[in-house]
Amino acid sequence: MKTLFLVLLCFFTLALAQTAKPVSIVALEKLEGRAFDIAFMSQMLEHHAILEQIGQTVYAEVKRPIVQDLSWDITVQSRTESKSLLQWLRTWFDTTPDQNQMLLTRKDLSETLKYATGRVVAGHDMNMSGDADQVFVRGLITLNLHAMTMAKLVATKSTKSELKAFAQQMITQASQQNKQVESWLATWK
Repeated sequence: MKTLFLVLLCFFTLALAQTAKPVSIVALEKLEGRAFDIAFMSQMLEHHAILEQIGQTVYAEVKRPIVQDLSWDITVQSRTESKSLLQWLRTWFDTTPDQNQMLLTRKDLSETLKYATGRVVAGHDMNMSGDADQVFVRGLITLNLHAMTMAKLVATKSTKSELKAFAQQMITQASQQNKQVESWLATWK
């Protein structure tokens, strides 16, 4: 249970670690065309792997059925989208994910882990309720905001119309998901 709480706390505190622009976003902003497409898909694969891992981890721990359903849906969606991203990397560019780009996304999340293990990030302190459902959905909001920031770059930097459509769909879904879980949080107080 302690491990789960740390995972959830790590997940939630990503927002606090983002007082400076995440290194993954900075890296994407510097790229265009083919290099951007490969970097974006690589970073998104890591983002999805993290979401899938968290979704699987919290499924058994959250109490509200709507949150269990959400964590399961996230896991399935992450797997499906990852398959598309991997296929596009192979067919469009005859390559595999860029491990350095994946590490940038992992680095952004490791900053959050520092907070979760007791280090205050950028002077912020948190009042955690201990409610796994609330921690999970708050963390999801933060990760969705990170993904939307990444996806917004695709419109001007990508060479692939399929990737642009994917990113736009991701922005729409993440925005809707955030509104949904924010309404849940308002009723859980």
